[in-house]
Amino acid sequence: MAKASINTKQNSRLSAKIETEGLQELINGLIQAGKESDVRNSFTLALVEEANQVFARSQQLVPVDTGVLRSSGLVSQVKTDGKTSYIEISYGGPASGYAMIVHEGFATHAEPTQRKYLEQPLYERAPFLSRNIGIRMKDILMRVARG
Repeated sequence: MAKASINTKQNSRLSAKIETEGLQELINGLIQAGKESDVRNSFTLALVEEANQVFARSQQLVPVDTGVLRSSGLVSQVKTDGKTSYIEISYGGPASGYAMIVHEGFATHAEPTQRKYLEQPLYERAPFLSRNIGIRMKDILMRVARG
């Protein structure tokens, strides 16, 4: 099961998280049918590709004045904590307070940019995360199998 969340707590950097929990059973089943490294790599790559889709859309929506906010966006590496694997998309870095103000604020922005520039793309994809990760894993494993 994959889920999406957004962190907009004050004094924290603006970040979106895509988490997968319970996919370990699926991965274990796939490992029995193939090479463990191929399965784990396909999962990691699928999660990164899905996060990159959210990030690409957020880059289209993030307001631009000087370009600092847009250039502060990044996608983390996949991390694992017990049975949960996750990846984060974030904005702000040292200017996280500014990123939060723009994201949560009520100022109007020139189209297509907008407030909620990270939250909207994350939640647009949220209902399809598990399906998309599964499809991506299948495609990656099929390419690996073909050599």
